Amino acid sequence: SACSFVSTRMWLALIFIQILLKLVQINFNIKSLLCKKIFNPVPAKKYFTGFYMSMKTEFTPSLSFNALLVNHQNIYHNGKNTSENTVPSSIVKIDRNNPNDIKALDRAVEEWGEGDIYGKDIVDSAKRLGAGKNSNTKKSTIYALTLQQNNFENLDGAKILGLSELITYGKKRAEINFLQVKPACAGKNEQKQYLNVGRSIINLFQRMHANKELLVKADYRAANFYEKMNFEIINPSKLLYKWTSLKGIRFAKH
Repeated sequence: SACSFVSTRMWLALIFIQILLKLVQINFNIKSLLCKKIFNPVPAKKYFTGFYMSMKTEFTPSLSFNALLVNHQNIYHNGKNTSENTVPSSIVKIDRNNPNDIKALDRAVEEWGEGDIYGKDIVDSAKRLGAGKNSNTKKSTIYALTLQQNNFENLDGAKILGLSELITYGKKRAEINFLQVKPACAGKNEQKQYLNVGRSIINLFQRMHANKELLVKADYRAANFYEKMNFEIINPSKLLYKWTSLKGIRFAKH
């Protein structure tokens, strides 16, 4: 009987020690998890959609209440694709909740005048987006190519040469909803002010979404342009084109 009593006490003591050890382990795991979250945050590219040449590049997240610089691009002045005519430009992501950005888009489209086909549609989309009409599976973003190099909190509409709306659908597909280049820089105009405005924007999208299908429903006047940008037609009746880099990243040369 005495042995049985001692055996029971030892058994209970062992159970108590196991419970204590388990509690210590849980506490340690919680502290480790907290330290990991604080000192090893989630890669910024999960929070920031930006331009990256390599799929391994990560961006530092930043708060922005104005147009956000995405990438610098070189375009060409006076319609000549030569080094001496190279002009630096910037591609910025429009802050749809910033009145100054919207005002700059309005001014750009107003100055473009005749020949502008989709500029007003892009501005209207930006204004609708300001009302918060994005969803978890469908996200629309407005981009602008501008001659401006800094001070993007004061975006100058007079320096904007191109606009585009890009819609992303989850992780596998993106669609160019609209692309509009300043009429003086577009088409087969021999007196173009600048070359490669539309090409620079498309190249950006191809690099940003190199792991996605990139779709566009082309205007018949732009069909040849998209073919030169390595898009393949998948629905001739609707002029629906697709670009993909599944067989290796393919970018059009300047």
